[in-house]
Amino acid sequence: MAIVGILASIAIPSYQTYVTRAKLIETSHFSAAAKLYIWEEYATRAQMPPTNSDAANHVEKMMLSSTMINLATYDRVDLDTASLEVTFQQVGVGADNKTMIFLFETDGTKIEVDCKGGTLPNAYRPPVCQS
Repeated sequence: MAIVGILASIAIPSYQTYVTRAKLIETSHFSAAAKLYIWEEYATRAQMPPTNSDAANHVEKMMLSSTMINLATYDRVDLDTASLEVTFQQVGVGADNKTMIFLFETDGTKIEVDCKGGTLPNAYRPPVCQS
């Protein structure tokens, strides 16, 4: 019986982490769509969309369409850099009320996204977003 208890103490937390990570995959799809939208706006204006613009509001609303995001805040850092901070909900213990920051940077020819910022532990992040 002790062996079953030991195995359960290892398997259950691993399973919970796996389920939480699977739920957060949806976020990467939304961030990819946000990247495309921001890039299109950049191509039109030759600058990142301003913080309180229609484009910024659109990106925030797009992220908020996920039931696992309860807050999304877009901010233009400078003409070539913007950030999008999302706060998670209903994802699971360890991820609820944690944040991930997507940093969008461009050199004018391409846009890169860094998603290593925020308070979400690495255990729940996609591999590309782990620091």
